[in-house]
Amino acid sequence: MRFNFLRILVTLVLLVARPTHAQKENGCPLNNVEFAPSKEQAPIAVEKISFARVFEQSISRLVVKNVGQLPINAVSLNVEFYRGSSYMLSMSFHAATASEQTKLQSTPQFSPLFTAPQSLFASLLPGEEKRMEESSPLLAIECPDTARVSVMQVKFSSGSGFDLRSSGWRSDAWLSRAKPWPLAGIPQRPTFIAVMLSVDETGKPHVISTNDVPLKVFDWLMERVESTWTFIPATFDGAPIASKLQLLFRFSPTAAEDPLMHFSADGKAPVAVVDVLSKAGGREYEMLYGANTISLNFQAKGRNAE
Repeated sequence: MRFNFLRILVTLVLLVARPTHAQKENGCPLNNVEFAPSKEQAPIAVEKISFARVFEQSISRLVVKNVGQLPINAVSLNVEFYRGSSYMLSMSFHAATASEQTKLQSTPQFSPLFTAPQSLFASLLPGEEKRMEESSPLLAIECPDTARVSVMQVKFSSGSGFDLRSSGWRSDAWLSRAKPWPLAGIPQRPTFIAVMLSVDETGKPHVISTNDVPLKVFDWLMERVESTWTFIPATFDGAPIASKLQLLFRFSPTAAEDPLMHFSADGKAPVAVVDVLSKAGGREYEMLYGANTISLNFQAKGRNAE
């Protein structure tokens, strides 16, 4: 009990230390919604797709309606967002009954660090609707104006299924594993580092470049990222591909700011904000990737180098 109390107390302290900017949603109007062509009637209709940006995340909401004749036990969607003809990012939506959640093999693969199937407490009967919401740790540099439902998978209560995929459908690289960082080297003062990252076809990250930082800091950050992070690689038509994304590391941030101010829209690659919050003189830290906790250490006895 004492250990649990101390853990909860430290967690509350770290929460207080997070940046305190308001999580205001900036809605992006979607002018076009496209669907994968199909020779047969799709069993679900996807309606009311919306997209919004917040300081650390992208958020999308939609409504799925059963327009077929059979009860549905699971549904998976991949929705891509574009600005004009330029791809920006994608989001995966999943909902399933309790028995189907353990068997769900969705396309594309999702990271358990950020996504889990939403619950269908009852099979979705003909004519019924399910509201779904999903977030991405990636921020689009600009507002998208088009959404494309590129993958639609449905599992019926009868055991049969429906699988529809657009030609050239895409998914992004998702962080799937993050080992705790050694404390040595984590900056104790507010520090910002902008990083261009490549994730290869196997999911291994490679730091390409950063903003103007000392070579020692570049080498330290490159070693930490490349040795402790693993990604689910991006895909094109289901095949793994190498891709780029931008990272903004904020060490011990103290002020509210728009993270996109550090990046140019010409970069196209989406941005992930990584907050590293250090407390107790460097004996505790929490790391957030797109506002999701991916790593923490409450029991470290060492002290960080400044």
